[in-house]
Amino acid sequence: MIRLRLSAMLVLLAISLFAQSTLAVVEKKAGKVGFYTMEGQRTGEVQTGAFPHEMVYSPDRRFLYVTDNSMLWMTDKGEGGNTITIIDVAAVPGRLVTPEQLEALGLVAPPEPMRARPLRVSTSRSWPDYQRCVQGAPMNNSKTGRDVSRADFMWCLMAAQRGHSIEEIAARLMELSTKAQENGEQYARLTAENAWAAADRGNQRSRA
Repeated sequence: MIRLRLSAMLVLLAISLFAQSTLAVVEKKAGKVGFYTMEGQRTGEVQTGAFPHEMVYSPDRRFLYVTDNSMLWMTDKGEGGNTITIIDVAAVPGRLVTPEQLEALGLVAPPEPMRARPLRVSTSRSWPDYQRCVQGAPMNNSKTGRDVSRADFMWCLMAAQRGHSIEEIAARLMELSTKAQENGEQYARLTAENAWAAADRGNQRSRA
């Protein structure tokens, strides 16, 4: 049995390329698909969308379709992803493929622009109390402590309602949240974006 030492959450898919066995690994936290020999040697990688989760071949086995979940944990609040990363499998083994190279092949959809409508916000530009958000969060699934991801989302939502931008919220969350520090800037950015979008939807409902 081969053990791959990866910090990401993994979904494995054994594939065959040119009579040579290769292992494709969804590295969810890193946002990549890694390619390995059956002996565990890494031969290439492709950057995907945020937090990839599943993958499947095209019928002719030329392309690998990877769903971009956009949420690290199933318990995280916010909208999931709606994008798919398409990998030209024959181009991957033995070299690294960048998103720019995939885009040149016409295999990457352009990013959806973030709608930046003005929010109806509180006049206070102060920051919410992060510890109060943690204390008010429900217990996590293992019942060992508070659900920090929900606390992070609620804190970001309150910050958005007070008029802070996505960039300000993400940067501040990196300072306050241990989970953001563990999972990196991508987690902080996605949490801030999801909270900002939720605040925007609430603002639209209040105007209706």
